[in-house]
Amino acid sequence: MHDPTHTPCIVVADDDSFARGQVARALQMRGFEVLEAADAGAALQLAASRPIDVVVTDLQTPRMRGEEMGRWMAEIGPDIPVVFMTAYPSYEQAVAAVRCRAAGFLEKPFRSMDDVVHAVESALEQRDRPAVRKGRSDDDEDRVESLKRRFVSGVAHELRTPITVIRSLVSVLAKGVHGPLTTEQKEILRHVLAETEAFAHEIDKLLSLARVEDEDFVPDLRACSADDIIAPLVRPLGARANERKVELHFDVPDRNAAVMADAQDITRALHALGENALKFTAEGGHVVIRALPTDDGLRFEVQDTGIGIDPADHGRVFECFTQLDNLLAQEQGGCGIGLTFAAGVVAAHGSRIRIASRIGEGATFSFVLPWAPEAMTESCTSDLRAKGGARA
Repeated sequence: MHDPTHTPCIVVADDDSFARGQVARALQMRGFEVLEAADAGAALQLAASRPIDVVVTDLQTPRMRGEEMGRWMAEIGPDIPVVFMTAYPSYEQAVAAVRCRAAGFLEKPFRSMDDVVHAVESALEQRDRPAVRKGRSDDDEDRVESLKRRFVSGVAHELRTPITVIRSLVSVLAKGVHGPLTTEQKEILRHVLAETEAFAHEIDKLLSLARVEDEDFVPDLRACSADDIIAPLVRPLGARANERKVELHFDVPDRNAAVMADAQDITRALHALGENALKFTAEGGHVVIRALPTDDGLRFEVQDTGIGIDPADHGRVFECFTQLDNLLAQEQGGCGIGLTFAAGVVAAHGSRIRIASRIGEGATFSFVLPWAPEAMTESCTSDLRAKGGARA
């Protein structure tokens, strides 16, 4: 237990002497004893030479590369909590720090030095709760998820403005506004614009995922038809299927069938499932998107003849930033967030996505949405008729 008469000793390690001094002074003003180290190696020597209560260290040091983090923390000792700082945060670093049982993770520049003091105080509290520390696996997972949400939202918002500017400038250049272009220049700009559009699409998915994972997210449930949900998918997924040379079909027996849903978000979820199916279906394969009536509601399915998924990995495919270990997955790339977003949207609708798949046998992703109440169904059908009937 913590001795109230003991002044906690904190080691601050950072090769930036100015930043190190700032942190040291902020902690000293709160009554902590502070020892400064120029790098993680020096911090380790200090920890070995005398009793240390907390280590606060920058990640950008030679001892903090990849797996070195875990080995370094083992040398520091399991009873000394470590708070990491970095001016170049990455998702991989954050998760690695949490997996290594780090007591905190701070991004520089700090919004306030109070954040540093709070992180150290929190680390001391964690150290003084051994019973809690022994069973921290669930807590670790919660912290990983929290880091995911923070990095997803922050990175996406930071990237959105510059990528929009790049896309606009490339479009202007491609139109020849600033002078005639050679055939080669036009092809280069076409390629740059295509890559920029793909990048912008990934950013949009990141922002959508952040919105869905927000604790306050609630879908706007209204009566909507199968056509409202399926029709917006035809053009974008059709274009993608043509690029991949994959046959894409839509099987919707009753386009007037009405369900309770946020049509826009469910369409986005199906778009993510469709993209995933097309991505992992080889040239000459087939993808079918269905909306089939059942006793419980309308069942949406996305079926492909792709590489399939090992049943042991069915749960993992919905994990954020997860790409399964197979050659085609590595070749196709992507952030691994589409299925996470789709699962989040469907879950918010009170349903869940089911998978039927085996390696080499393709995959089927499906979920069911409840029927809209009869009065609302009639209103939905009337609206469709007013628009000229169901779209083909």
